[in-house]
Amino acid sequence: MKTTWHKGIITWREQDCLCMSVPFTWLLPQARAFALSHPADRVIAGGPAVRLMPDYAREWAEIETIEPLSPPLRRANQQASRTTFGCPNRCEFCGARTIEGEYRELADFEPAPIICDSNFLACSDEHFNRVIDRLKQADFEQVDFNQGFDASLLTQRRTNRLAELPIRPRFAWDTAADETTVMAAVERMETTGVRCRSSDATNTASAHAHIYVLVGWRETPDEAMYRMEALRAARLCGVAMRYQPLNALKRNAYCPTQWSERELRDFCRYWNRLRWFNGFTFEQYREGVPREGQSRLFA
Repeated sequence: MKTTWHKGIITWREQDCLCMSVPFTWLLPQARAFALSHPADRVIAGGPAVRLMPDYAREWAEIETIEPLSPPLRRANQQASRTTFGCPNRCEFCGARTIEGEYRELADFEPAPIICDSNFLACSDEHFNRVIDRLKQADFEQVDFNQGFDASLLTQRRTNRLAELPIRPRFAWDTAADETTVMAAVERMETTGVRCRSSDATNTASAHAHIYVLVGWRETPDEAMYRMEALRAARLCGVAMRYQPLNALKRNAYCPTQWSERELRDFCRYWNRLRWFNGFTFEQYREGVPREGQSRLFA
Protein backbone atom coordinates (compact mmCIF):
# COMPACT_ATOMS: atom_id res chain seq x y z
CA MET A 1 0.00 0.00 0.00
CA LYS A 2 1.39 3.40 -0.98
CA THR A 3 0.53 6.02 1.61
CA THR A 4 1.49 9.62 2.02
CA TRP A 5 1.50 11.06 5.53
CA HIS A 6 1.71 14.74 6.26
CA LYS A 7 3.93 14.52 9.32
CA GLY A 8 4.21 18.20 10.14
CA ILE A 9 1.76 20.85 11.27
CA ILE A 10 -1.44 20.91 9.21
CA THR A 11 -2.98 24.34 8.57
CA TRP A 12 -6.15 25.39 6.80
CA ARG A 13 -8.76 28.16 6.84
CA GLU A 14 -12.26 27.54 8.04
CA GLN A 15 -15.07 29.83 9.26
CA ASP A 16 -12.78 32.85 8.82
CA CYS A 17 -10.23 31.27 11.16
CA LEU A 18 -6.68 30.07 10.66
CA CYS A 19 -6.77 26.48 11.95
CA MET A 20 -3.87 24.22 12.76
CA SER A 21 -3.47 20.64 13.95
CA VAL A 22 -0.18 19.85 15.70
CA PRO A 23 0.69 16.13 15.91
CA PHE A 24 3.85 16.22 18.08
CA THR A 25 4.75 18.37 21.08
CA TRP A 26 8.18 19.18 19.64
CA LEU A 27 6.38 20.98 16.81
CA LEU A 28 4.66 23.37 19.23
CA PRO A 29 7.43 26.02 19.09
CA GLN A 30 7.10 25.99 15.30
CA ALA A 31 3.31 26.25 15.60
CA ARG A 32 3.70 29.18 18.00
CA ALA A 33 5.99 31.00 15.59
CA PHE A 34 3.54 30.42 12.74
CA ALA A 35 0.60 31.70 14.80
CA LEU A 36 2.46 34.83 15.90
CA SER A 37 3.39 35.54 12.27
CA HIS A 38 -0.35 35.95 11.54
CA PRO A 39 -1.38 38.59 14.14
CA ALA A 40 -4.46 39.63 12.18
CA ASP A 41 -5.96 36.15 12.19
CA ARG A 42 -8.06 34.34 14.74
CA VAL A 43 -5.93 31.22 15.30
CA ILE A 44 -7.52 27.93 16.38
CA ALA A 45 -5.14 25.14 17.48
CA GLY A 46 -5.80 21.48 18.10
CA GLY A 47 -4.28 18.07 17.64
CA PRO A 48 -2.48 15.62 19.95
CA ALA A 49 0.29 18.05 20.95
CA VAL A 50 -2.17 20.76 21.96
CA ARG A 51 -4.17 18.32 24.08
CA LEU A 52 -0.99 17.22 25.83
CA MET A 53 0.23 20.78 26.47
CA PRO A 54 -2.83 23.08 26.35
CA ASP A 55 -1.30 25.73 28.62
CA TYR A 56 1.61 26.19 26.24
CA ALA A 57 -0.71 26.59 23.24
CA ARG A 58 -3.25 28.79 25.01
CA GLU A 59 -0.74 31.66 25.07
CA TRP A 60 -0.97 32.14 21.30
CA ALA A 61 -4.13 30.37 20.08
CA GLU A 62 -7.67 29.42 20.95
CA ILE A 63 -7.99 25.73 21.76
CA GLU A 64 -10.31 23.80 19.42
CA THR A 65 -13.27 26.17 19.68
CA ILE A 66 -14.79 25.05 16.36
CA GLU A 67 -15.61 21.63 14.95
CA PRO A 68 -13.67 21.18 11.68
CA LEU A 69 -15.66 20.30 8.58
CA SER A 70 -13.04 17.72 7.59
CA PRO A 71 -11.31 15.59 10.27
CA PRO A 72 -7.62 16.57 10.63
CA LEU A 73 -6.72 12.88 10.34
CA ARG A 74 -7.99 12.86 6.77
CA ARG A 75 -5.98 16.00 6.10
CA ALA A 76 -2.88 14.11 7.27
CA ASN A 77 -3.66 11.11 5.07
CA GLN A 78 -6.66 10.70 2.78
CA GLN A 79 -6.57 6.93 3.27
CA ALA A 80 -6.73 7.06 7.09
CA SER A 81 -9.69 6.64 9.40
CA ARG A 82 -10.47 5.33 12.87
CA THR A 83 -13.21 3.31 14.55
CA THR A 84 -12.46 3.98 18.24
CA PHE A 85 -10.92 6.67 20.42
CA GLY A 86 -8.80 6.24 23.51
CA CYS A 87 -7.23 3.24 25.22
CA PRO A 88 -8.27 1.54 28.48
CA ASN A 89 -4.63 0.94 29.45
CA ARG A 90 -2.79 3.41 31.66
CA CYS A 91 0.78 3.13 30.41
CA GLU A 92 2.97 5.83 31.92
CA PHE A 93 4.81 6.48 28.68
CA CYS A 94 1.68 6.93 26.53
CA GLY A 95 -0.56 9.98 26.15
CA ALA A 96 -3.53 8.29 24.44
CA ARG A 97 -5.93 8.83 27.36
CA THR A 98 -5.03 12.52 27.63
CA ILE A 99 -5.25 13.07 23.89
CA GLU A 100 -8.38 11.03 23.12
CA GLY A 101 -10.27 10.75 26.41
CA GLU A 102 -12.10 7.69 27.68
CA TYR A 103 -12.28 4.65 25.44
CA ARG A 104 -15.25 4.77 23.09
CA GLU A 105 -16.40 3.07 19.91
CA LEU A 106 -17.68 4.97 16.89
CA ALA A 107 -21.02 3.66 15.72
CA ASP A 108 -20.56 5.47 12.42
CA PHE A 109 -17.08 5.35 10.96
CA GLU A 110 -15.73 5.63 7.45
CA PRO A 111 -13.94 2.46 6.26
CA ALA A 112 -10.43 3.18 5.03
CA PRO A 113 -7.32 1.11 4.28
CA ILE A 114 -5.46 2.67 7.25
CA ILE A 115 -7.07 2.32 10.68
CA CYS A 116 -5.47 4.54 13.32
CA ASP A 117 -7.19 3.33 16.50
CA SER A 118 -4.94 3.52 19.55
CA ASN A 119 -6.17 0.12 20.79
CA PHE A 120 -8.57 -1.47 18.34
CA LEU A 121 -8.61 -4.88 20.07
CA ALA A 122 -9.97 -3.33 23.28
CA CYS A 123 -13.35 -2.91 21.55
CA SER A 124 -16.42 -5.07 22.08
CA ASP A 125 -17.03 -8.16 19.95
CA GLU A 126 -19.98 -6.40 18.31
CA HIS A 127 -17.84 -3.45 17.23
CA PHE A 128 -14.94 -5.68 16.20
CA ASN A 129 -17.10 -7.79 13.90
CA ARG A 130 -18.80 -4.73 12.44
CA VAL A 131 -15.41 -3.22 11.55
CA ILE A 132 -14.13 -6.44 9.98
CA ASP A 133 -17.32 -6.85 7.94
CA ARG A 134 -17.23 -3.28 6.63
CA LEU A 135 -13.55 -3.49 5.75
CA LYS A 136 -14.20 -6.74 3.88
CA GLN A 137 -17.04 -5.12 1.93
CA ALA A 138 -14.75 -2.22 1.00
CA ASP A 139 -12.39 -4.78 -0.57
CA PHE A 140 -9.17 -2.82 0.00
CA GLU A 141 -5.98 -4.20 -1.50
CA GLN A 142 -4.39 -4.03 1.95
CA VAL A 143 -5.58 -2.99 5.41
CA ASP A 144 -3.13 -1.45 7.84
CA PHE A 145 -4.02 -1.22 11.54
CA ASN A 146 -1.48 1.52 11.83
CA GLN A 147 -1.06 1.84 15.59
CA GLY A 148 -0.43 -1.85 16.10
CA PHE A 149 -2.28 -4.55 18.02
CA ASP A 150 -2.26 -5.10 21.77
CA ALA A 151 -0.94 -8.68 21.71
CA SER A 152 -2.50 -9.47 25.09
CA LEU A 153 -5.97 -8.98 23.57
CA LEU A 154 -5.49 -11.07 20.44
CA THR A 155 -7.70 -14.12 20.90
CA GLN A 156 -7.88 -16.99 18.45
CA ARG A 157 -11.40 -16.00 17.43
CA ARG A 158 -10.30 -12.48 16.57
CA THR A 159 -7.21 -13.78 14.80
CA ASN A 160 -9.47 -15.91 12.60
CA ARG A 161 -11.50 -12.85 11.64
CA LEU A 162 -8.48 -10.64 11.03
CA ALA A 163 -7.18 -13.33 8.69
CA GLU A 164 -10.16 -12.56 6.44
CA LEU A 165 -8.50 -9.22 5.63
CA PRO A 166 -5.31 -8.56 3.61
CA ILE A 167 -3.36 -7.24 6.60
CA ARG A 168 0.30 -6.82 7.54
CA PRO A 169 0.32 -7.16 11.34
CA ARG A 170 1.87 -4.69 13.75
CA PHE A 171 2.40 -5.29 17.47
CA ALA A 172 3.87 -3.35 20.39
CA TRP A 173 6.60 -4.78 22.62
CA ASP A 174 6.93 -2.18 25.36
CA THR A 175 8.71 -4.08 28.14
CA ALA A 176 10.70 -7.29 28.51
CA ALA A 177 7.73 -8.87 30.31
CA ASP A 178 5.71 -8.78 27.07
CA GLU A 179 7.95 -11.23 25.19
CA THR A 180 5.86 -14.39 25.60
CA THR A 181 2.64 -12.54 24.78
CA VAL A 182 4.03 -10.91 21.63
CA MET A 183 5.64 -14.08 20.31
CA ALA A 184 2.46 -16.08 20.97
CA ALA A 185 0.41 -13.51 19.06
CA VAL A 186 2.77 -13.74 16.09
CA GLU A 187 2.59 -17.54 16.14
CA ARG A 188 -1.21 -17.40 16.32
CA MET A 189 -1.27 -15.14 13.27
CA GLU A 190 1.09 -17.40 11.33
CA THR A 191 -0.82 -20.60 12.09
CA THR A 192 -4.04 -18.86 10.98
CA GLY A 193 -2.48 -18.06 7.63
CA VAL A 194 -1.41 -14.45 8.17
CA ARG A 195 2.18 -14.07 7.08
CA CYS A 196 4.42 -12.39 9.65
CA ARG A 197 8.00 -13.61 9.33
CA SER A 198 10.51 -12.85 6.62
CA SER A 199 11.26 -15.71 4.26
CA ASP A 200 14.87 -14.51 4.15
CA ALA A 201 16.66 -14.98 7.47
CA THR A 202 19.38 -12.56 6.35
CA ASN A 203 16.93 -9.74 5.64
CA THR A 204 14.45 -9.46 8.49
CA ALA A 205 13.64 -5.89 7.44
CA SER A 206 11.43 -7.48 4.78
CA ALA A 207 9.27 -9.26 7.38
CA HIS A 208 5.52 -8.72 6.97
CA ALA A 209 4.96 -8.09 10.70
CA HIS A 210 6.44 -5.01 12.35
CA ILE A 211 7.04 -5.05 16.10
CA TYR A 212 7.32 -1.64 17.76
CA VAL A 213 9.91 -1.82 20.54
CA LEU A 214 9.93 1.00 23.10
CA VAL A 215 13.51 1.98 23.91
CA GLY A 216 15.11 4.72 25.99
CA TRP A 217 12.51 4.52 28.75
CA ARG A 218 13.43 2.31 31.73
CA GLU A 219 15.29 -0.58 30.12
CA THR A 220 19.05 -0.95 29.90
CA PRO A 221 20.84 -1.06 26.53
CA ASP A 222 21.42 -4.79 27.02
CA GLU A 223 17.72 -5.38 27.61
CA ALA A 224 16.79 -3.39 24.50
CA MET A 225 19.37 -5.28 22.46
CA TYR A 226 17.97 -8.60 23.66
CA ARG A 227 14.51 -7.71 22.38
CA MET A 228 15.73 -6.56 18.97
CA GLU A 229 17.99 -9.58 18.51
CA ALA A 230 15.15 -11.90 19.60
CA LEU A 231 12.98 -10.43 16.86
CA ARG A 232 15.74 -10.79 14.29
CA ALA A 233 16.24 -14.43 15.33
CA ALA A 234 12.49 -14.96 14.86
CA ARG A 235 12.71 -13.37 11.35
CA LEU A 236 10.57 -10.43 12.45
CA CYS A 237 11.13 -6.73 11.82
CA GLY A 238 11.71 -4.78 15.03
CA VAL A 239 11.20 -1.02 14.93
CA ALA A 240 13.00 0.92 17.67
CA MET A 241 10.59 3.53 19.03
CA ARG A 242 12.61 6.07 21.01
CA TYR A 243 10.77 7.24 24.10
CA GLN A 244 9.72 10.89 24.04
CA PRO A 245 8.42 12.58 27.23
CA LEU A 246 4.83 13.75 26.86
CA ASN A 247 5.94 17.37 27.25
CA ALA A 248 8.99 17.24 24.98
CA LEU A 249 9.52 20.52 23.12
CA LYS A 250 12.53 19.09 21.30
CA ARG A 251 12.57 15.68 19.65
CA ASN A 252 15.09 13.14 20.95
CA ALA A 253 16.35 15.53 23.62
CA TYR A 254 15.60 13.09 26.46
CA CYS A 255 18.13 10.37 27.25
CA PRO A 256 17.83 8.19 30.39
CA THR A 257 20.84 7.77 32.64
CA GLN A 258 21.35 4.12 31.69
CA TRP A 259 22.08 5.13 28.08
CA SER A 260 24.57 7.51 26.57
CA GLU A 261 23.18 9.88 23.95
CA ARG A 262 25.40 8.44 21.24
CA GLU A 263 24.56 4.86 22.19
CA LEU A 264 20.82 5.51 22.06
CA ARG A 265 21.08 7.40 18.78
CA ASP A 266 23.21 4.70 17.16
CA PHE A 267 20.91 1.95 18.45
CA CYS A 268 17.80 3.47 16.90
CA ARG A 269 19.56 4.37 13.67
CA TYR A 270 20.95 0.87 13.19
CA TRP A 271 17.74 -1.04 13.86
CA ASN A 272 15.51 1.34 11.92
CA ARG A 273 17.74 1.20 8.83
CA LEU A 274 18.25 -2.52 8.87
CA ARG A 275 17.67 -2.77 5.13
CA TRP A 276 21.03 -1.09 4.78
CA PHE A 277 22.87 -2.67 7.72
CA ASN A 278 21.36 -6.16 8.00
CA GLY A 279 24.60 -7.82 6.94
CA PHE A 280 26.43 -6.21 9.82
CA THR A 281 26.23 -6.69 13.57
CA PHE A 282 25.52 -3.65 15.69
CA GLU A 283 29.15 -3.64 16.83
CA GLN A 284 30.38 -3.69 13.23
CA TYR A 285 28.00 -0.88 12.36
CA ARG A 286 29.29 1.29 15.21
CA GLU A 287 32.90 0.59 14.31
CA GLY A 288 32.36 0.98 10.56
CA VAL A 289 34.10 -2.38 10.03
CA PRO A 290 33.05 -4.25 6.83
CA ARG A 291 32.68 -7.96 6.46
CA GLU A 292 35.13 -9.74 4.20
CA GLY A 293 34.63 -8.76 0.58
CA GLN A 294 32.51 -5.69 1.38
CA SER A 295 33.38 -2.01 1.28
CA ARG A 296 33.44 0.09 4.41
CA LEU A 297 30.15 1.33 5.81
CA PHE A 298 31.35 4.91 5.86
CA ALA A 299 33.87 6.77 3.74
